[in-house]
Amino acid sequence: MNEAIYCPAEKAVLLASYATQVKFADYDPDLHSAGYLANEKLLSKLIIDQHNLSMEEWERKISAFHQQHRGTSKDEAMLEYLKIAQDLEMFGVTYYPVVNEKGTEVLLGVDSLGINIYEKSNKLAPKISFPWSEIKKISHKNNEFKVRLNDKNSPKPFQAKAKEPKMAWKIYDMCSTNHEMYVRRRRPDSLEVQQMKEQKREEAKQKAREREALKREIRAREEMEKSREETLSKYKALQQEMEKYKDDLSEAHKTIEDLERQLRELQVSFMRLLKWFSKTLRYFLWQSVTLWKIMRHKVPLIAMIFSSFNFF
Repeated sequence: MNEAIYCPAEKAVLLASYATQVKFADYDPDLHSAGYLANEKLLSKLIIDQHNLSMEEWERKISAFHQQHRGTSKDEAMLEYLKIAQDLEMFGVTYYPVVNEKGTEVLLGVDSLGINIYEKSNKLAPKISFPWSEIKKISHKNNEFKVRLNDKNSPKPFQAKAKEPKMAWKIYDMCSTNHEMYVRRRRPDSLEVQQMKEQKREEAKQKAREREALKREIRAREEMEKSREETLSKYKALQQEMEKYKDDLSEAHKTIEDLERQLRELQVSFMRLLKWFSKTLRYFLWQSVTLWKIMRHKVPLIAMIFSSFNFF
């Protein structure tokens, strides 16, 4: 949008959303994630500077309108864009130097509202205006340019001459294009066109439903595959854990067997030691009894011997 043309922020956002529809088609949340308009120059610097909004906030506003345009074809979006743009003040004013019937040099201005005739020294206030609604026919021949009006009280058409035929053709082309656009905007579509548009909208909605169904099926398959992979991963982890438990259990059995073997060896050693101790104890007791018997008979004799040597 030309910065020389004033455009309210609301209309600027709406225009940007139609431009987005033309370029990106219907909004798709899977494709059009945050930042998808970051590299698109959809708003003029003048509009951005007039409002204290970040680029992310502008994008959210444009994206919200973009989502509402679902089912709008490229041609329809372009037409809606032009409809809004044509209603902007000062939009598309193009000036052409011409000479009127009196031979005076004037400026012929063409904009979205109609044809205006200006003095060369003043491009702001037209001296004569011909709204598109009052224009019946536009024609040109060589370097002459004619505008016929619907008013029966003004049968004489407005005439002007361009400097050369090429300029006259440019004026005619510009005027006829704007006039046709004006008529198309205000002319109701025929039943056939309405049916075609409705059919296109239905086809677009059907395609959108099919895309959504396909996306849901793809997501479901992806989730199933993810679930299968997770289950397989858990199964493998469980198998590894079971193998570890089996190894630990085998090691535990081996340890128990070693301990049982050591216990049996200790029991055998203990029984041998007990047997030796019992045998030794019996021998000791036998020796003690024998010594006691000997000492019982020999103690008096020994005492007499010691007494003879005055030991006591």
